Amino acid sequence: MNKLRIKSIGWYKPPLSQIDRINEGFLQNNCELIEDGKVDFIYNHDFSQIEKAYQYKLKYSKSKYLQKVLDLSLHSKPDLNGLKQKLLRADLILTNSQTIQNQVKEYLDLDSVVVYDAIKDVSYNPEIKKEIDFIIIGRNLDPNKRGYLFEQLIELPENKNRIFYSIGPESLPTIKNNYLGIINDETLNQIYNSSKFVCCFGLEEGLNLPLVESLICGSIPIVCKDMTTYKEICPLGFGCESNVESINNLIKELEEDYILYQKIALDYGQKYKIFFDKKTAAKRIIDAFLKLK
Repeated sequence: MNKLRIKSIGWYKPPLSQIDRINEGFLQNNCELIEDGKVDFIYNHDFSQIEKAYQYKLKYSKSKYLQKVLDLSLHSKPDLNGLKQKLLRADLILTNSQTIQNQVKEYLDLDSVVVYDAIKDVSYNPEIKKEIDFIIIGRNLDPNKRGYLFEQLIELPENKNRIFYSIGPESLPTIKNNYLGIINDETLNQIYNSSKFVCCFGLEEGLNLPLVESLICGSIPIVCKDMTTYKEICPLGFGCESNVESINNLIKELEEDYILYQKIALDYGQKYKIFFDKKTAAKRIIDAFLKLK
């Protein structure tokens, strides 16, 4: 089969860029990335660039247009009718998880194909000691991420001497001295492997990659059970209610036999490292396009 020609559109800003990893996956699947010209399909990973993707489709009318939906951000009360009209321009809708697939069907009455996002290049290193107690990763000022639960956790008297860090594009206001900012994949891998627990307190999540990456690195995720993708990707023993008492109690329980629970995390991580790999993620997009043909 000839190389597939792909126009890939997304938000480029390493080291945060998911589209960079997908593009690497396309190349690993023997595809060709095209800047401008006729392509087999257009892949758009970014809602803010839907118009750009659609205009490219109009310019090269024989090219198929695949639109990825990461989440519907229902907490922000989006214009669902307007979004539906934009998505109807696509030849195929891809969703970031079964959870989002169900939401797209329920709220927009549109069909889609699940294509999970790709993890960063992380792996387990048993030689690295667990010297960090808690980390939180992501857009931590986003109310949906519930960073206040992390702040409450580390303010508990029994956690006074704990070591913790916040990672991402923004700092929680009360822990600026423990804010590492945006870090590259190599440093992130080191941090994951050095951490006992990764705090995943978001409510509406399209996937939550830090949860997946923590399992791969043998760091236990602490996840609120009301997270939309909790049952889809998280070992059930790592869930708690969305309040600081429940979170702290779960941490105490897991610490009583940390090695056992870490093994559970690593067992999941071993499977997830392949399942969420960038080559695998790109292959799912390609397979969805081939079925469309």
